[in-house]
Amino acid sequence: KDHYIVTAKAKNSSDPTWSTASCTIVVYKDGALEILVGGRSVDETTLENTITATATSTAPTVVNHDGETFDGLTSAYAIAKLRSELGLLETISINYSDCDWSTLNDSIRWSTTTGQGTEITSELDRAVTVNYRRGSVFEPLERFSYTSYIPPIVMMLCGLRDGTNIVTASHASLDGLSDSVQVNVNRLKDQLYLFQFTGGEDRDIL
Repeated sequence: KDHYIVTAKAKNSSDPTWSTASCTIVVYKDGALEILVGGRSVDETTLENTITATATSTAPTVVNHDGETFDGLTSAYAIAKLRSELGLLETISINYSDCDWSTLNDSIRWSTTTGQGTEITSELDRAVTVNYRRGSVFEPLERFSYTSYIPPIVMMLCGLRDGTNIVTASHASLDGLSDSVQVNVNRLKDQLYLFQFTGGEDRDIL
């Protein structure tokens, strides 16, 4: 994104001074707008209830009775990641820090279509929602009257049912500036979670 100032001047032959006028032209490079899912630029992402082997402990690593080693939840990020995997949640935003986006002139429209790119006409076709934070609660964009949002806002993807939707972010004023990501939802089914509890210290049970 570059800014140029174009200036024109003119005068009559009998005038001693020039009259001038100028305007600012903003030029966006092709592909300037990108969608980030979980902080990464991707073309496709899957929300699923599959979690990596981890230990719900603040210790860097935990070894269970079988000698297996698991990474502990040593940071707020690790805890949030586990929660998002269990809850079919993930952050979604544009690449705000990569470009000099203006909060005044670069508002963003968010939309969701079916996996074929057609309009969602039935809620049964809606596999995922894009959610905006109001207070401490994230709610689907469909509940708001806003037509666009400022670039720094981080939305939340929420999986509803198995399926595929396409989420698109478009510049509110420039039709050609947009990006899309395919979001697949794969919920846990015909499976269950197994939790193993291991004490932090050896204990004698009487």
